[in-house]
Amino acid sequence: MSPTEFSPSEFIVIILSAYFAAVHLFRWYRLTIAVIKADRNDFITAVFCLAPVFAAIINLFTLTTLASYDVVDSPFYITYYLIIGLSWFIASIYCMFAFFNLSWIDDALNMENPAAALAIAGGGLGATLIYAGSNTGDGPGWWCVFFAGGLGLFCWLLLGVLINSATKIFKQITVGRDFSCGIRTCAYFISSGIILGRASGGDWTSFSKTVVEFADGWPVLILTALFILIELAITNSNAQDSRRGYADKQVKYGLSLSLGAIYIAAAVCAVILLPPLPVNPIYRL
Repeated sequence: MSPTEFSPSEFIVIILSAYFAAVHLFRWYRLTIAVIKADRNDFITAVFCLAPVFAAIINLFTLTTLASYDVVDSPFYITYYLIIGLSWFIASIYCMFAFFNLSWIDDALNMENPAAALAIAGGGLGATLIYAGSNTGDGPGWWCVFFAGGLGLFCWLLLGVLINSATKIFKQITVGRDFSCGIRTCAYFISSGIILGRASGGDWTSFSKTVVEFADGWPVLILTALFILIELAITNSNAQDSRRGYADKQVKYGLSLSLGAIYIAAAVCAVILLPPLPVNPIYRL
């Protein structure tokens, strides 16, 4: 496939996506590098420098192995959807600010808050997994990727709002600077992205069937309920605990890492146990 065979709508989408990704990724790295030069926080700069790279790797793997038959063997289309994927990553970062009040500039960089940096980077990767999932299977064009991925992203944002309403977790990250909370939130964002990315995948059939097939993502509701219950229990435990020593923090970090690993493992198991991805016979002729 060559660029001359792109449709007018594909040209419009790639031009807008390339411009958006270039402008905002330049800003992302310009501000991150400024933090490096100021020698302020190595952890935050490492997280922010690597997050877009990991997002690109996730999308590259998907596009070269699991994407539509006319994409996997086309360098042009692989590049095309990679660029859209980077703009998707950046857009998700701004969505987190709009819906979760998590700012990568104010909370992470300016306030030097590693908990916020970890949660924001995890959110960007979770949204990327949804986009990658929407690229799996065969389909007629970019718009079916946007529709299926949009369903996943909308659900992901809605669940995040629900979690925050029940637990006030984002305030714990931004105001309380709770790094353990940042670890757990990062893991939840990624694990929910895995499930919703799987729900967004499969061969394209129609708009209505895509909505029905998206119901395969129901395990994310169990994951979210479990996350809320655990966060409420941890918050209650913290309120009763007057000790805040170094050893206490180490225990909390270990517990949070363990819970994060459980969330991600549970998401992977849920995806494995779900029915096979929807297959449209028209693409097998």
